[in-house]
Amino acid sequence: MAAAIVHHEGADGGMELEAEERDKKSRVKALLRHGFLNVCVRDVTIQAEAALFQQIFAGNAAEAAKMMGTAQSLVGLCEFLLNPIAGALSDAHGRRLFTMIAPMYATIGNLTVSTFPFAMLPGGVPLVMVNRAINNTLLTIGGSVTTSTALSDVRSGDGLAVELAALNSVFGLGSIIGPWVGANILARSGNPTWCYKMRAAIAATHVLHNFFTVPETLPLSKRKPFSAKGLNPFGFVKLLGADVELKRLTAMTTLMSFCEMKNLIDFKILWLKNNVKLDVLAINREQMAYGATLFVSGRFMAPYVIKNFGGDTFTSIACWASAAAFALMGTFSEAWSPWGGLALHSPGINATGAMATKATAVNHAIRQGYGKGEFNGYVANMRALTVVIAPLLYGRAYAFFANNTKGGGGRVWWLLMVIAALFPEFLHKVLGRLNPTAIAAK
Repeated sequence: MAAAIVHHEGADGGMELEAEERDKKSRVKALLRHGFLNVCVRDVTIQAEAALFQQIFAGNAAEAAKMMGTAQSLVGLCEFLLNPIAGALSDAHGRRLFTMIAPMYATIGNLTVSTFPFAMLPGGVPLVMVNRAINNTLLTIGGSVTTSTALSDVRSGDGLAVELAALNSVFGLGSIIGPWVGANILARSGNPTWCYKMRAAIAATHVLHNFFTVPETLPLSKRKPFSAKGLNPFGFVKLLGADVELKRLTAMTTLMSFCEMKNLIDFKILWLKNNVKLDVLAINREQMAYGATLFVSGRFMAPYVIKNFGGDTFTSIACWASAAAFALMGTFSEAWSPWGGLALHSPGINATGAMATKATAVNHAIRQGYGKGEFNGYVANMRALTVVIAPLLYGRAYAFFANNTKGGGGRVWWLLMVIAALFPEFLHKVLGRLNPTAIAAK
């Protein structure tokens, strides 16, 4: 009789674990769909936005580029100011609210732009410029920042690393489908405002999706009271007082962010056009292939390596593969160079190599007393600084190498090899072995 009772209790426990795992998988899938829709909303107007800016400035491409660059700088500044506040607020009030704000604004803001595309605000500032700054800032905070934090509520350790890689993969899928939809609308209509209408429609679908399917991942028992300290955009300086291991992991994550596409895009387009001599269609094919590779890496490659060999091994593979890719593209500017580099870079593409490191850092930060939202806000702010620093660094380095070396601007890839691949691997393996905290953790 007693044995039967024990067996029954064991069966109940197993069923509870299975139900809990099913619930976790359902939450993860909803968050991944949110990430996919978030990028589709962001990228569907890539070509239309450039066309609209150029129309506003009567075909003057230089003025349009200048204004678009200013808008992107505003995005970086807004992210820097708002990331820690959003992180602290999400620790206090939950994550779901922040997944809703971005698509709600995108619905209203982009419908307004589609209705008044040439509207000017006081001071002669185009409405489309202000919309770009607000829209892209909220999409970043509600997208990669909040979603990665929500995933850390559901998973931890290598499990979190796998899900962060999966998040990167749906970002890659969104970066293929969003621009493809927008390009087809623009090609058929010739009117960029129709792309903004489509953006608003996708955003409205996004709102409905999140309202009905995205759950709250942070239970009330784990929330932290909001602190005014979260209002300080330089709050990440607090990490300087953390232990050596957390500083090492955070530095690795930040350095690998230097190879994110939004940091590379301006330099990369210059290299593809001026050094490799690709035309517009060929560059577009390369960008589509980049998105497909990001999807495959995050969906299949990274999870397989992390599950079978561990996050530590995956980080090293990503760093060395990225170093080889950057070395190849920095040495050769031939028609095959982007494709060879893309294949080599696949494990670490768009900072996918940082996912295992970030998962370890989050766990370590929690043990040090940081809130998940708080720590992710700090990391997001350091990442926002790379968005400001990297394009300026790569642009100036491109000009220097183009004027002073036989290899031309392509030598910037060598600089990237050191910053985003070799230095992180040095911190990973050499300092990791010397650090007693890291050794004890293993």
